[in-house]
Amino acid sequence: MGNEHNFSNLFSYREQISRTISWGHRFLFLNILLTCFIGSAYVYAAPATTSFMAFFYLLVTWLGHMGFLAFVCYLVVFFPLSFIGNIRIYRILAICIASFLQILLLCDAKLFLSIKVHASSTILGLAFSDLDFKTGLNYNFLYLAIPLVIGLQLLFSRISTKGLYHRGHSLPYRVVVALIILSFLTSHCIHIWADASRYEAINALRYVYPAHYPMTARSFLINHGWLKEDGLDDRTQDSTAFVYPLESIVNMEKTPDRNIITIYINGLSYTDLNADSTPNLLLAKQNFHSFENYYLPYDNLRDNIFAASFGVTIDYRFSFLKRRQYPVTIDELHRQDYAVRLITDNNFHLNQTDIKSITGNPRVAAEKLESPAAIFKKAQEEVSALPDNRNFALNISINKLNNLTDEKERKRTLKDIDSELSSFLTGYMQSERFNNTLVIISSALGNPAISSADTAFNRERQHVPLIVIWPDGNLRGVNSPEICSIFDIVPTLGHEVLGIATPDAAYSMGENLMNLRNRDFVPVISDDNLLLISAESVTGYNRDGRAFISSSGKQIPVKPNLRNLVRAMRELNRFKE
Repeated sequence: MGNEHNFSNLFSYREQISRTISWGHRFLFLNILLTCFIGSAYVYAAPATTSFMAFFYLLVTWLGHMGFLAFVCYLVVFFPLSFIGNIRIYRILAICIASFLQILLLCDAKLFLSIKVHASSTILGLAFSDLDFKTGLNYNFLYLAIPLVIGLQLLFSRISTKGLYHRGHSLPYRVVVALIILSFLTSHCIHIWADASRYEAINALRYVYPAHYPMTARSFLINHGWLKEDGLDDRTQDSTAFVYPLESIVNMEKTPDRNIITIYINGLSYTDLNADSTPNLLLAKQNFHSFENYYLPYDNLRDNIFAASFGVTIDYRFSFLKRRQYPVTIDELHRQDYAVRLITDNNFHLNQTDIKSITGNPRVAAEKLESPAAIFKKAQEEVSALPDNRNFALNISINKLNNLTDEKERKRTLKDIDSELSSFLTGYMQSERFNNTLVIISSALGNPAISSADTAFNRERQHVPLIVIWPDGNLRGVNSPEICSIFDIVPTLGHEVLGIATPDAAYSMGENLMNLRNRDFVPVISDDNLLLISAESVTGYNRDGRAFISSSGKQIPVKPNLRNLVRAMRELNRFKE
């Protein structure tokens, strides 16, 4: 009697499997639709682009990849379970597993919306261990999402069961499946082309979707001689939509009447300061304001000059170039009629176009001379030739150390530069303009003689001196231990010289060096790693969320800190739409 209404007993094992598979196909189809719906969050969170091709790629990848994910889950999990031979047990298992996978996808979408990383065992463990909300992530949506997803799976199960007895027209199913397959193939074909042609508007989207590994063809084409490795340039790069500055630039009621002198002795690291080679720099370090933990974010001159000019990471470079976005400080210098000069040497291997693009100054023209002595002499002449009522921004760039690795030659060159710098500063201090001039002495490139181990960040090389001579004799004989970087130059000039009253965060990732707070770290993206540079160490994060400390050429695994990861990503994406 107990089996009277158990209709499953009326079917043979083979018929049960056939019914289970048929039910599973309908259940899969409905879950594909739900997966695509949840996946639309990735389209919303993806980097914006003005390229129609990139937008089209984003849409076809959304449809093709999200449908593919659902199909793979069916093939790996649900299809083998159909051989249980009992449709009731299969339905219960299918509802439970599908609910879990869809909730996992929701959590991944939430993480990507918040911090632009995808779920992994490490990330999920951190996310759910930080339920005190210190990370700024809000998990309250799960209270609504979990019962909603379970309810939908129960509804899908009922619809699929009815479909076993009411065979409708299969054309809509075939059209949707064909569209998903076509989208999947199209997205991979487009990415093969984008990878081969370095079309970064599309290549930048490869990390948008979870478990997405698009096909590439560049190395194959290069190896077979069909594509030249260096045949393409940065013009293939597209831009990411951004808002810069975040607020309108407002000046103080009374703008300071001040000048700027920046002196970059490139190729100089903090370890190069010693009484033998750089006695005058050491004396300036003791007598003026020295920043003991000043780090360059990048290991090349071009990137660091961009960071010093714009106050943001190089992620924005191509976007700024395409839209001809100028730094806020450059706009203010020209608006306030400053005389802007750049004096450098023949070792500065950038042409006028490069200089204008990475400095964001369309009017600057570099004057290249032979030696540091000639550079400082020319700088003195430029300052003397300007009218007393004309403010100026003088940029001095010395690059003779850039390619020197021989220790004796470096010491001799350092001595010469140190002596010439001292003579220039001594002469300028005697002028009437000295008290209303901000002088910055630093380096935009570390010592090349310090070996670059295979590590994400060469801490010793990129730790460089920063000495600031403030107007009106402020903060003399002060050593600041706070962590700081080249991003801090822009807000310092903006507030202390140009009289910008708008908050620093509206136009820079840095802070005013005059009022530097004790930050935990300076975030920067370098070679697909997120680096958190602190005074004690450099912590890196891979794209899958795994953390490491970069030390002595090794990457030592450490436990990730989701709170720091969230803070860093929000900082780096501040100007992105």
